[in-house]
Amino acid sequence: YRFILILSVLFFSLFSSTLGAISAEWLESGPYNHGFLAFLIAIYLVFEKRALLEYPVKGFAVAPLLLFMCCGFVWLLAEAVSIHIVAVLSLYMFYIFVLAFVWGWKAVIEYKVPLLAVLLVLPIWGFLSRYLQDLSTVVTHQVLMLIDIPVLREGYQLTVPGGRFVVEEGCSGLGFLLCATLLALLHIHLNNIRGVSRGTFFGFAVLLALVSNWLRIVFIIIVGNATNMDHPIVADHVTFGWVVFSIMLIPFFLVAYFLSSPSLNEVVESGLSESSSIDEPKNWHNLVLVFVFMIVLSLSAGLVNNRQDTQIYTSHEDTVDQVVLDLERLLVPSPRQENLAWQPKYKGADLISLKRYLYGAQSVLGLVVRYDRQQQGKELIYYENELFSSINWAIESAEAGNHSWSDQLFEPRVIQLKGHRGTRSIIYWYRSSDLRTANKVMAKIFQLFGILQSSETSYLVAIAIDNTKASFADDAAILRTIADSLKHNHLVNQNYASRDNLSRNNSMIKASAETL
Repeated sequence: YRFILILSVLFFSLFSSTLGAISAEWLESGPYNHGFLAFLIAIYLVFEKRALLEYPVKGFAVAPLLLFMCCGFVWLLAEAVSIHIVAVLSLYMFYIFVLAFVWGWKAVIEYKVPLLAVLLVLPIWGFLSRYLQDLSTVVTHQVLMLIDIPVLREGYQLTVPGGRFVVEEGCSGLGFLLCATLLALLHIHLNNIRGVSRGTFFGFAVLLALVSNWLRIVFIIIVGNATNMDHPIVADHVTFGWVVFSIMLIPFFLVAYFLSSPSLNEVVESGLSESSSIDEPKNWHNLVLVFVFMIVLSLSAGLVNNRQDTQIYTSHEDTVDQVVLDLERLLVPSPRQENLAWQPKYKGADLISLKRYLYGAQSVLGLVVRYDRQQQGKELIYYENELFSSINWAIESAEAGNHSWSDQLFEPRVIQLKGHRGTRSIIYWYRSSDLRTANKVMAKIFQLFGILQSSETSYLVAIAIDNTKASFADDAAILRTIADSLKHNHLVNQNYASRDNLSRNNSMIKASAETL
């Protein structure tokens, strides 16, 4: 097992940045805080079939070789532009294809349960939170109306006579869902649940997780309404949620008991041919190739990180500050800066400038967010970042614009929000590597271009108009006019900067010539 031990040590040391981010998620009190337990269970399940790892395949499989190399390069790119989900998924698939390359696809099939157990605790399921949040809000609203409790729903806010409740992302029930699916997977494997019963039991576990979260929210609102928000479970709703989930596990275990089959005492095939023996030499050449590729990949990631460390603060440092100046040249700063009612959320930003301006007689809000360096969790495109609070606002209308690779042809996106404060129209775009886009995926691609060009600074620019009597189309036209003017000012300033640099370089050349 020494080769396997070496592979494990290399894997955890060479990919420590991604694995460290995963461990940080598991240590937090969030939906993945059972990650270490699931990982230990996966190790135990692999240990049960450890004999399979003693005999690597004899041939040289090209398909898994190309696949794990592709996953390695995808991981490298994801690390360079700080796309956490892609980095985690590509590393997970890298491990699976290495398993197939060294020990064969049969090993992947034999270890499907521990592999799925790890997949269910990887921090890649955050995209489900919004859908679960929407579903929980709708179901809670309907249940409260069915039991004759007066309720007003505004987005994720539910107002009852006793107070106002907000169904936040933490109330989506994602943690319950991941725990229930992991328990269902283990019960299906350990209790020999077979055939159609597998899908039925898995669906039942998902339903129990959803219902337990809905009951938790409904019960908290009922109690909070009756006590005017003065009850312990209103404040400590997380602990109460796990109590409800634990009670809902009683029917889970009962159904698992009735669906389980008696142990068949099957002998697990080791995958060895009858002619294989302990003394037969083992083919570890494929594993050596994996070692070499992992080391090269790690060195490449180190070179990229070192290049970013030495060049990030020397390239385009004043780009966003120049945009703020452009805003103040084009728009007149308003003397009234209070009650902006805009809470953008951008973790770890190097600059957040939010001010009220005047465009003629029209009052507008200008937002500029800058990131000098993109790091995991502190980056412009991050799933926790928000241009506006989804609790207070909801998108009512939108003009998509376009996502042209040409900055000259690019059109920013305009959205209209509706909330309890009224309406708000926003035009926004991202800028990286002197290219603009309103698409998050394109922004990440432009960010990669910026890294290759030794410029990682990226920013968001947004301009908003509040509560006008004009139509959304009229507001959008005003916002696009402002955006076009800012674009023109940016190009002019770039030309001036280029001329200044050229003049400075000519002066330096002339001075050097005179010295010589």
